[in-house]
Amino acid sequence: MVLHTLGIPVRRAIGGLAYQAGPDPVRDVVGFCGPNWSDCLQDGIFAGHVWLIVGNDIVDFSVGDWRAVSTDALYLPGTPHMDPIQWTAPPLPEFIWADKATFLTSPTNGLALGQIWYTGFSGQPPDLDAGLDQYMPILTPVTRTLIALCQEHRLKERLASL
Repeated sequence: MVLHTLGIPVRRAIGGLAYQAGPDPVRDVVGFCGPNWSDCLQDGIFAGHVWLIVGNDIVDFSVGDWRAVSTDALYLPGTPHMDPIQWTAPPLPEFIWADKATFLTSPTNGLALGQIWYTGFSGQPPDLDAGLDQYMPILTPVTRTLIALCQEHRLKERLASL
């Protein structure tokens, strides 16, 4: 809404996200996604990520919070619980604003350390224009935390640094 108010044409995108935070190809991946690395609704739970598209760029104001929210892992039904992520990747930026081609390449041999991968949605995605309030009950606690952080103070700080 802020970018739109500033006259920057923006649209929302929904899908999965994976980030290789450490050396283990399974345990050390921050994943806001469902099975097969895509976004989905599973057992009434939204497992995925929402970001912005400005022209050919991905804009994601949640990046600086990934490490903090990944400590409160939510495991979808049927997903094995793992040890905490061993963070060895370079520190994450507070936000991303970069060409989407940088992040959409499907890794053939797994993610490289520090690689971010934005993926698609599995099934029929929710209508993002219907209003976030109706989706709050099905969002994961991690997603609700990210939204609250952005609404309270982080978005304002991150825009000031542009």
